[in-house]
Parts: sequence; structure tokens; C-alpha cells
Amino acid sequence: MKIGIKEVRIFLLLLAIISPLWLSIFMYERISRVSDFKGLKEDKIYDETLSECPFLHIKNNWSEFEKSIIAGTGSLSDPYRIKRKAFDGNDCLPGIFIENSDAYFIIEGCDFFNTTVGIGLLNVSHGIIRQNRMTQSEYGIAAA
Repeated sequence: MKIGIKEVRIFLLLLAIISPLWLSIFMYERISRVSDFKGLKEDKIYDETLSECPFLHIKNNWSEFEKSIIAGTGSLSDPYRIKRKAFDGNDCLPGIFIENSDAYFIIEGCDFFNTTVGIGLLNVSHGIIRQNRMTQSEYGIAAA
């Protein structure tokens, strides 16, 4: 049996319709877990209730962090940069959680391990995430 162009187009159309539905069902749990982190202290690098679990929580407060952790000004020409850092979540928190931010930022060359989510994003724009490594984490990146 020879497969024609019409059958291939129908298959691709069905695939294009079904894929987003499947992905939204699959990602639902991941996105809902990221929203569970709302309400954690945004002005600390370490959450005081779980002091053994360091994480970086940014709630549009980039400038409050030390320049050794976050460099840049958040503009298009000088985005905030988080480079070559290691985040060990001790199986309880994300490595980085950014929410409600429209600043320009780059997360590059970081290692995330033993985290629930390596990088969590909620209501964020203008970000670039590249060349990071996630190991022994439930989820690499979760965005909502």
C-alpha cells in the first residue's frame, strides 16, 4: 500500500492538533508545582524555614542580590546575568524561581541538582536560558 501526500498531510494535521493537548495534560502537574512556591520569602537567598535548602527566589527584586550572584542592570543592553553557579536543592526546592519580572536576564552555564524544579518561571518575560545542566531533579524547567 502506497501512502500518498494526502494521507501524510492528514497525519501531520492530526499530530499538530493532538500534540498540544497531550503536552498540556503532561505539563499540568509541573506548572502547578511551580505555583506552590508562591509566598516564599523573595528577599533571601535561603528560605529560613528550610535553611538546608538554598535557592534563589526573584520576585522582580533583582537589584537586591549581591553582584557576585547576579550581575547586570536588567536592560536590553546589560541584562541581569546568573552564570556558572551551582544550585543544590537537597530534594526540596527549586534552584532558581523567578516570578513577576519583565527585566532582561540570562541564566547560563549553571548546574542544578537534587531540585524539585531546576528553574521555575511564573509570569516572566525577556529571559534567555542556555547551556545549563539539570541532574537528579524532578523537572528541568517549569514555566507558567
